[in-house]
Amino acid sequence: MYPIGARTSGRLHRQSGARYVEYRAPIAYLSVDILEQTKVEKVAENRRLTINELMEKVRDTYWRVEEKGNDEQTGQLIKELKSRLEPVINSVRMKENV
Repeated sequence: MYPIGARTSGRLHRQSGARYVEYRAPIAYLSVDILEQTKVEKVAENRRLTINELMEKVRDTYWRVEEKGNDEQTGQLIKELKSRLEPVINSVRMKENV
C-alpha cells in the first residue's frame, strides 16, 4: 500500500508465475509535507487559542463590571473597548477590500 495522495510509478512484474505491481512513492517528500502542514496547523491553532483567550478576558471583565450594578462604569468600559477595537477591525476591513 502507498500513502494517500502520493505520486506513484507502478510496474507490473512476473515472479514465479505470480503477477504483482510494484509501487514507489516519494515517502520522504510526503513526510516533509505532513510536517510542514502540521506546523502550519499548529500556528493557526495557537492564533485561535489566543483570540479565544482575549475574548474570554473581555467577556469576564464586562460581566465583573456589569454585576457591580454601576451603569456609568459599565458604559465607560463599553465605550473604551469600542474606541480601541473599532480601529483594529476597520483596518482589517480596509485591507480585505484592497
